[in-house]
Amino acid sequence: MSLQYIIGMSAVVLETSNPENILVYTGKLLKEHTSSVQKWKILQLDQGDEMLFIEDQHQSTKSDEHIYHESFVHSLMCGLSNPKRILILGGAEGCMIREVLKWKSVEHVRQIDWDQSLIEYFKTDGWSWNGGSYFNPKVRAECKEALSWLNSCNDKYDAIFIDLLDPHNQNEIEFIKQLLLASKKCLKNQGALSVNVGEVSAKYTPACDIAKWMMDTFKLPDFNRNTVHVHVPSYGGEWCFLMATPVSWNHNFQFTKIPSGLKFFTREFLHTTQFWPRNYPDILQNFWKPTESEYFAKKKLVPPLDYDYSKDIGHYGC
Repeated sequence: MSLQYIIGMSAVVLETSNPENILVYTGKLLKEHTSSVQKWKILQLDQGDEMLFIEDQHQSTKSDEHIYHESFVHSLMCGLSNPKRILILGGAEGCMIREVLKWKSVEHVRQIDWDQSLIEYFKTDGWSWNGGSYFNPKVRAECKEALSWLNSCNDKYDAIFIDLLDPHNQNEIEFIKQLLLASKKCLKNQGALSVNVGEVSAKYTPACDIAKWMMDTFKLPDFNRNTVHVHVPSYGGEWCFLMATPVSWNHNFQFTKIPSGLKFFTREFLHTTQFWPRNYPDILQNFWKPTESEYFAKKKLVPPLDYDYSKDIGHYGC
């Protein structure tokens, strides 16, 4: 049974997404709302920090959201040539919009999120999270269900960011796959996408299933693949983004001017984040590497007649 509180009074939030590590958060309840699609609340901790919870699951913390959003956005944008049209699925805090707008080439940002009440909160009372990004004339935010909207989308985008959920089960994994397929059709030629696949560890996680599927779906000669993983203190773990990028994508920063004023993202971060500790699953370590069949295609070579494609394992650097 959910706990009921009065706005401005002390509140307790129990997060049970991981039964082995139930977390307890206490503070002052700044806002609570039940919309037609979900229940969300903003909790102000005793030290003044703010946290967003959706269905009592921690989504974002004001003090370190920049680590997550800078890593997500700039890792993809920095390798693109003159990105102008950007699509964001999710991201109601407006923080991802804020980061995208730091790129001077951007002319249009469309955001699709299914909870208008959450967007309205971060436009008004919660504007300090995103610096008022929703009021930029380049931004168009719409309240829609993302997959339905994608399936009817006729526009094309230079970059697409998918930030709707952290997958925990097979249904959520399949939903992300459907989003990726639909997003692929909405990419411009030489466009790229990045998807949040949640927490990763030395264990085999849902991110691994999505990575394996993407290696079969986003392939050379149309796409390269890259990973980003970053530790977010308030999440208490390592978070992962999987990127499908055009072959022209280049993270060599000597020709790319990174936006000024970033708090976390650096040149060195992206150069190192595609590499993983050896105790992490092989599929994450090898995600960015062409498979053997892709290697032959890239080199325009004909594989041996007895070549066994069932043994495709990435061992070739991009």
